[in-house]
Amino acid sequence: MRIQFDCNECIFTQLIRMSRELDEDPARRWEFFQDATSLFMKHCRTATPPELAAHYFARYAELSGVADPYMEIKDRSTAIAVKLYNELAAQVDSFELRLKLAISGNMIDYGVNPDFDLADAEKFIREAAEMPYDTAAAADLERRINSAQRILYILDNCGEAVFDRLLLETMKDKVTIAVRGGAIINDVTRREVAASGLADFPLLDTGCAAPGVPLPLISADFRQAMEESDLVIAKGQGNFESLEEDFTAAPVYFLFRAKCPVIQKYTGSAPGSIQIIGRNLNLYR
Repeated sequence: MRIQFDCNECIFTQLIRMSRELDEDPARRWEFFQDATSLFMKHCRTATPPELAAHYFARYAELSGVADPYMEIKDRSTAIAVKLYNELAAQVDSFELRLKLAISGNMIDYGVNPDFDLADAEKFIREAAEMPYDTAAAADLERRINSAQRILYILDNCGEAVFDRLLLETMKDKVTIAVRGGAIINDVTRREVAASGLADFPLLDTGCAAPGVPLPLISADFRQAMEESDLVIAKGQGNFESLEEDFTAAPVYFLFRAKCPVIQKYTGSAPGSIQIIGRNLNLYR
């Protein structure tokens, strides 16, 4: 999904907030804002939102000297999710509930909502069991998981990744998990895998610090891993935005909650709804 015109309000609100957080010195704030808006003008008509974000977050890290400004938030998100996971895991008795809980963890997102309150995380997870979803898409995904020999599962946010374990346990011995290639917002990197309870799974990273999988920026090795998979499962809006138009080499299922008006309009979905969206499904393997 290319940057939509209605993305601009969110993008510039984020850039203004980042400028203020960078420094109290107006000159430094202007420096970042001018650099970031120049990057916006260069990429806004051709890039996906995660590709653009990779560029201006990299500039922010250069100017601030802080490589991972969300580290504390990521650790707190993971700790809260682990506590809730330990309570709920024993109650999970179906693929349907595993899928819903894994998707509902996607609400823990500081990219779409920088004011997200971790106190709300439990509510978003618990409400999953009663939420409507596409039963036909879920059944097709389960069939594909059962028949696939090589699955690539692309993680998204910290905290959310803890609940991905519920779904990953249905794919043992044939799944590789993937994380971001560097710190970006509250997304999972190699650093957070063990704390999320996922240390036993084979692991790859995208080769770039972007809140998604922008094809122009990922490593050749990661591109090859996607293309050689029987099934790719991509969690979160950033993965959807960066892959749903351009990646055509393997069947993909995107799993996320529809969290912003642009995505809701683009997919024809209700706010906060559970999304199970397949692409390239004719490439059944």
